Amino acid sequence: MQIATRPASFGPWADLVPHLDDLVADCSDERLERLLSGRPTSAWQRASYLLDSGGEPARGQALLAKRHTEVMPVTRFTTAHSRDRGESVWAPEYQLVDELVVPLLRVIGKA
Repeated sequence: MQIATRPASFGPWADLVPHLDDLVADCSDERLERLLSGRPTSAWQRASYLLDSGGEPARGQALLAKRHTEVMPVTRFTTAHSRDRGESVWAPEYQLVDELVVPLLRVIGKA
């Protein structure tokens, strides 16, 4: 939940991203929905995008569809260090600019 709500507060992204598929497999969609309840739309976007990036695009889209507001602002998945790399990916279905997850997946050869 923390990584979707405040990605910059989580430090070891390079250690987490190679295991994103395992993390996604261990997540309960019902629990995620409860944890996201009352959170900003950007948290729903990032959590859904993480499911997608972890190999579960249908789960990502299903979770995103359950958000409580239809308006979806453009949001970023970034940290101060990821901005330094200058690489980003636009994910239109999530209205999200990813400067963190997919660039790291590319480095380790999983994207």
